[in-house]
Amino acid sequence: MLYFILMNTKFSKGFTLIELLVVVSIIALLSSFILSAIKSIQQKAKQKAFRAEVMELIKAIEFYRTDNNGLVPGYTLAVGNTPYYRVCRNATTNAVEVLTNPVNNNALFENALRSYISRFPIPPTTGGCILFQRGTVMRCQDDTTVPPYVIHIINESGFEDWPLLINQSNAVDSNRRCFSL
Repeated sequence: MLYFILMNTKFSKGFTLIELLVVVSIIALLSSFILSAIKSIQQKAKQKAFRAEVMELIKAIEFYRTDNNGLVPGYTLAVGNTPYYRVCRNATTNAVEVLTNPVNNNALFENALRSYISRFPIPPTTGGCILFQRGTVMRCQDDTTVPPYVIHIINESGFEDWPLLINQSNAVDSNRRCFSL
């Protein structure tokens, strides 16, 4: 009797539609987790690379100062011409913008450092900036006196160990980290 029941039972040779949909949805869910983890890792790698480039820039500035009797890159004797360097990533278009003012320009700064550094830092985060300028009006939070020059990192993560910037009105700017030179 058992033999007869086993002979008449149909065994399925394929998967049902429900089983296939469940497998596909599990694969889609797992791939979304993996893709989000990859994006996070990529962003952290960009931040670390940017920080390394900023540290290279700081070293290049220090080497330049050593080789040029304490002068910073881009310094000229023209009245009111102090070194200035600013590169930002536009918050709307994500394009890299090199910002200058009429007297101080990035070309003087970059040309002076060409033999000291191979690549200038470009902020990876939309809305992020790097700025090098005279420290007469701004200083880092830990500075007891106003330093001659300051590097600002604006709206970028990965610099949490740097002090915050004290702005012209003597208030702490929580979006800016700084490094005194």
